[in-house]
Amino acid sequence: MAKRKKKSAQLATQGFGTKKITSRQLDKKLCQAADYAEVENWPGALGILVPLSQQCPEERSVWEFLSDASFESGDMRLYQKACERLFEITRSGDYAYLLGSAYLHNMHPLMALHIWRQALT
Repeated sequence: MAKRKKKSAQLATQGFGTKKITSRQLDKKLCQAADYAEVENWPGALGILVPLSQQCPEERSVWEFLSDASFESGDMRLYQKACERLFEITRSGDYAYLLGSAYLHNMHPLMALHIWRQALT
């Protein structure tokens, strides 16, 4: 018996950053995450934000929400990843300080010192 082939349309929506969502859908999901954050349901917020960060890897607001939710939930590795991505996107000194803080929380003091020096120059 021959195997069935997947349709090419199904394959196009899988993978990192390949499924496009509209700005309206993005706003709706960010509002849902904000509602979870309002009642301090951090796992619920992370459940929305982690897939959203993969669908919209260049969207700064998603990474800002993700960094806040991961910090509040105590997931410092995810917090570091979100801060790294924020700093990558913006190259802003404000996010450099956040990234240094994330490195320090994850016991990487030399990396924190390096990024803080970079922020000051």
